[in-house]
Formats: sequence, structure tokens, C-alpha cells
Amino acid sequence: MRNSIKKWVCIALAVLMLASSTAYAAPQQTDERQLYQNDEYIYEVLDNNTITILFYTGEDDIIQVPASIDGIPVKEIGSHAFYETQVKDVTVSEGITFIGSEAFYNCALETLRLPSTLKYAGTGAFRYCKSLRSVLIPPKAKLGDYMFYGCTSLSDVILPSDAQVIKEGMFAYCTSLKSIDFPEHVSQVDSYAFYGSGLTSLEFTNYLNYIGDMAFAQCRDLTSISSTSDAGLRTYVMKDAFKGSGVQFPDEWNSNKLPTVPVTPTAPGYTQTDPTEETTVGTSNDTPQYTTPQAPFEPTPDFTIAPTVCTEPITEAPETQAPVTQAPTESPTIAPTVDSTEPPTIPDSATSDEIITDDSFVTSYGFYIGDAQGFLLYEDECALSARDAIANNKKELLELAWNVRTQGDVNDDNAVNVKDATAIQKYCAGISQSVFIYKNADVNTDGKVNVKDATAVQKSIAGLVKI
Repeated sequence: MRNSIKKWVCIALAVLMLASSTAYAAPQQTDERQLYQNDEYIYEVLDNNTITILFYTGEDDIIQVPASIDGIPVKEIGSHAFYETQVKDVTVSEGITFIGSEAFYNCALETLRLPSTLKYAGTGAFRYCKSLRSVLIPPKAKLGDYMFYGCTSLSDVILPSDAQVIKEGMFAYCTSLKSIDFPEHVSQVDSYAFYGSGLTSLEFTNYLNYIGDMAFAQCRDLTSISSTSDAGLRTYVMKDAFKGSGVQFPDEWNSNKLPTVPVTPTAPGYTQTDPTEETTVGTSNDTPQYTTPQAPFEPTPDFTIAPTVCTEPITEAPETQAPVTQAPTESPTIAPTVDSTEPPTIPDSATSDEIITDDSFVTSYGFYIGDAQGFLLYEDECALSARDAIANNKKELLELAWNVRTQGDVNDDNAVNVKDATAIQKYCAGISQSVFIYKNADVNTDGKVNVKDATAVQKSIAGLVKI
């Protein structure tokens, strides 16, 4: 009797396991990673029971990145998740907090809606989305460098109301961007931030205290610079910040052009502080504090994810030694011309005069800064190496997610036959079926179920190929 009960319990468990099989892939525990795939995404369930979307495998061009999948909250969009896909209209659901580096690189993206819950977007997350026209960035979102680099159709941008820094290369080559409203407390515009953009005028607030090298360089249509303060600005401006632009920063506002001896300011709220102390932007009564910068500083970047752009790394020079009377043994590497295909070595200690000859070079992140044609050539070269690496990564993840399956056995009857080919054809035609094992239907492991998979099953049945 006891053995009979055990037998029926085992049968019942087997039935329950069979009944739980759906069109979605079961999680596979491989090297402590739980990977899934449905008909839109490859994704991973993390130890904290949240989901990171790794790749989009769907074919729709209008999508909403879900807030949850099977009841588990989606919190992150991984690096390269939508890399070079044809999505045109994307809504990122509320609850998602993180977008990885180059997540939407070179997409067909035209319309983008970001959630108020967004906390961080990585380096170049929307880089080279040439059709993207407008974007509203929610408050409190921290943005990586080169965020909208090369978005040549971008004309309407609303920055976070609490933004304090415009990050490096954020709007470089945004040629349709004619104007931008800086939030009140923006104090720093980093290097290359608007390089080669279409800006025609600028209005800064009196919190601005630093403009980085080449920040507004090659903005040829730029004709005016103004301040919201009647007293003007007290801003440290790097020498080449406006190189090649239609207008230069006023000398009387540039603390880099003022005498080194203390100057009594006329701006209200000015307080002279020890140059070693950290500059405070704003006070409890919103009266701005001013300090006279003693030397240019290198902005400390927020956490970023390095992009996979080129397979050939950029070599960093050794640490700068103290000045000596002898001439250096090695001269700084000169930037290549536009036709060059070899990224240059850019020493960290080099000044803009040392490395810039024709405004064509590669930044420390591997992003091209130069004329528009050279920019496009460099992007094409880098995309080739990155595209292969990302495709291989997607393939590996799919194989991990599919590591327990029977390819071709779509209806889960322990056989591969004409019924399975028919089931795939019905799926492609949008006909619902009571049993359809998606991971088994993806015969060629490309993340999609289509007529190619049905053909593969038919060839297998005819003995032409093995699956």
C-alpha cells in the first residue's frame, strides 16, 4: 500500500511538471545564472528576485519595456540590449531604474519615453540614434558620458531640473540641437559636451563655474552668449572650449583670463574661500556662492560602464613626472587625419595644444572627435567589431538559456515530426495553440521563431539535416 501511494505521488508530480510547461523558456541554472527567454527578450533573474533584460529579440518597432515579467519586477535594461534594433517608439515602464551603456546604440529610435524612476543611464546609452527627435530626462537621473552623441535629429531636450553637470560628450554632433535650457544649478559643462552641435545661442545661470576643453568647439552657428545674472558670470573656461565656434566666451566673465591677484567682485553673494576648499554651489537661501578657481580641474565622472566600441584599446601614457630641464624622450602622439584608421595614443597629461592639430582624435572612451565625415567613418569601423562581439554574446546567452531542451519538439510529444513543423507555421500565422514550447521551436537558436525554423524541422524529417 505504501509503495502504491509513493507511485501515485510520483505520477502526480510528473503531471504537474508537464502542466507547468508553457511557451516560455524554463529558467536554467548555469554557472549560478538563471536565464530565460520569451518571444521578445532574453533576460536574467538576479538573486534579489529582479529582472535584467539582456537582449531584445522581438520584431515590433513600437514597444513598451515591461515593468514585470511573470510577476517579477524588471529593474534594469542591460548594456547593448537593443543594439542596432529597428525599434522606433520605446516606452520604458515605471519601476525601471537602470539603463546600461550603449543599450540603444544606433537604433531606429524616433520617440523615447523615460520613467520617473530612472536613476542612471550608462555611457552612450542612446548614442547614434540618428532619428531621435526629442527627449525628456526625468529628475534625479544620473547620466553617463556621450549619452546622445551623434543623435543628428535631436532638436528638443528637457534636462533634469536638478542637473548640475552636463557630462562629457553628451550632445556632441547633435547638429539639429539649436538651443537648450540649462537648469538653474548647472555649475559644470564637461569637455566635448556640445562639440559640433547646432547651437545658435547660449544662456547660462550664475551658478556656472567651469566649462571644459572643447565643450562648445565647432559650434559654427553659435552667435550669442548671455547670462541670467545682471552681474555676469565668474567661470573658469578652458582655452579651447569655444574653438572653431561662431562666438567666444566674454573675457570679463572668464576667470581664466583674469589677473591672478585677488579681485574684489561685484556680484552679489560672492565669498572668497580658501582655494583648497571644495566649492559650494548654492546656499540654504538659494544665494549663489562664488569662488575664484585656482586651476582647471578634472571632473570626477559618475559610475559608468565602458562601452564595447573598438577592439583596439587606446593606450594610456605613464604618470606625468615632475618637470626636468632635459627634453622629454618621447613627444606626444599627434592625432591622425580624418582618413587615418588607427586610433591615436592620447597621454592623460597632454594639453590640447599638444594633441590637437586638425580637431580629429579619439577620446579616452574611444569616441571620435573631429569633422563630421571622419566621425561617420570612425563609427562604421568601430561598429563592425562591436557588432560581431555583441552577436556572439547574444548567441552564448541563448545557448545557456536553452541548455535543456529538445530542438524541434514543439508540441512536447517526445518526437520531431510534421506536427511540429505545422505548429511553427501556425505560430507564425498568429494561431494560438494549447501546447507550444518556444525554446524547442527556436531550432536555429537565433532568438526568434519564424519560417526558417519550420523549414529546418521539415529538412530534419526528410533526413537532409540534423537538429
